[in-house]
Amino acid sequence: MTQKLRIPLIFLLLSVLALGGLAFQVAAPFFQIATPTPEGQVIQAEEEDSEALLEQSQAANSDGIAFLGILIFVIILVPLLVLRKDW
Repeated sequence: MTQKLRIPLIFLLLSVLALGGLAFQVAAPFFQIATPTPEGQVIQAEEEDSEALLEQSQAANSDGIAFLGILIFVIILVPLLVLRKDW
């Protein structure tokens, strides 16, 4: 397979996979079973413990996920662009 054909074929394959993922994302709620959310427990804390309790109850930080996605994209894209010598 020639290199001129390989790069567009890879991009086409990635596009098909991305669009397929979107199709599954739209269809997924149809197959999900609705379950009630359990009630949370209310804990009474003293004033000095309220800040510690607040720090423990916050959701996890997910700011790094965007950076990780960009990093994976660059790791895949850079070798493809380096192999392309027609520029």
